[in-house]
Amino acid sequence: MQLEEAILGMALAMGLAGTVLELGMRSWRYSSEAAGFAQASQQTLLLRQGWRRFIHECPERPHLTSPTELTAGSWRATISEGTLLLQGAAEPRRLWLPPGMTAEVRREGARGEAERWILLVTWQPRRSGGHTGGMSRLVACRGEVSP
Repeated sequence: MQLEEAILGMALAMGLAGTVLELGMRSWRYSSEAAGFAQASQQTLLLRQGWRRFIHECPERPHLTSPTELTAGSWRATISEGTLLLQGAAEPRRLWLPPGMTAEVRREGARGEAERWILLVTWQPRRSGGHTGGMSRLVACRGEVSP
């Protein structure tokens, strides 16, 4: 009888240890994903603020030279290698795109409307949790009316 009780006790202990280990791994994954999401949100907020400040402070009217480059006289915004490089009156500012995110520049606004310069960011779906990829428009308006 004691051998059976010992085997039963070991089986219960193994089952309990497996459950605790599984819960620990789920907690770790959840914490890791939450930290990654928070970091990506913060980087996106910095992109939005930097983009708007750059467009609002441009001394000249911006011109789109390619989907990854905008110029306004000596000022330049360039997207490359997961970064947005903003070169203006002060030192160049490099803003990192969150992992899996790409960006391009677009212009909106019909004749007679204020120009809207869009930093269109697109991201890939996450590996777990069924999250889908997406797209967001970071909009910065110029006060001038386009001719």
